[in-house]
Parts: sequence; C-alpha cells; structure tokens
Amino acid sequence: MIQFCLAVGALLLTAYFFTRRRSAETSALVTLAFCAFVLLSIYAMLAPRHVTALAHLLDVGRGTDLLIYGLVCAFALSTIAVYFRFQDLQHELVLVARASAIDRAHRENAHLSVGPVPQDAPGDEPA
Repeated sequence: MIQFCLAVGALLLTAYFFTRRRSAETSALVTLAFCAFVLLSIYAMLAPRHVTALAHLLDVGRGTDLLIYGLVCAFALSTIAVYFRFQDLQHELVLVARASAIDRAHRENAHLSVGPVPQDAPGDEPA
C-alpha cells in the first residue's frame, strides 16, 4: 500500500512540475533528468529487491545506502545549479539597475543641456 501511495505522489509531483513549467524556463535537459528521476524512483519503490541487487553489484551494502548516496549527489548537483542560476540573476539585476540609473540621470539632467554644447573657435584661447 505504501508503495502505491509513494508512486502516486511521484506522479503528482511530475504533474505539478509540468503545469508550473509555463511560468519558469526549464531546459530540455532538466526536464529529461526530472522524468528519469521520477521513473527510477517509481521503479525503486515497486522493485526494492532490484535496487538491493544493484547495490551489491556496486559493492554497496544495502539498496537503501545506494539510494542515499544517489540523493546526496542529486542534492549537491541541484544546489550547484541553483547557486549558478542565482549568480546569473544577480548579474542581470545589476545590469538592469545600471541601465535604470543611467536613464534616470539622463531624465533628471535633460534640462541642463538645451542645445548642442558650444565649441571653441579654432585659435581661441581661454583667458
């Protein structure tokens, strides 16, 4: 019964991911990785003996340990991805703030320059 509930929860999580995708940019690689993760999760829930057999092939004591190692790696990768995305957004915010400040300065100082800046005639030296 618990396996069925976990599998339904994973499918609901997938549905939520795809319905929220419209509001956020998601690369194809992220989508494929997420789908693979969900499918492997459901398979591991429905066939835990196969996970244990794979763990023994990889010289890991139990299937549970193998899953924990995999989750630690997935968490580390997602943390790194979020960090880099945050850095990109911070850089974009800096560019927008700079452009806004320059635009605001131009608007506030527009009254100071009515026409073209007068040029000194050649040969005229300021006294």
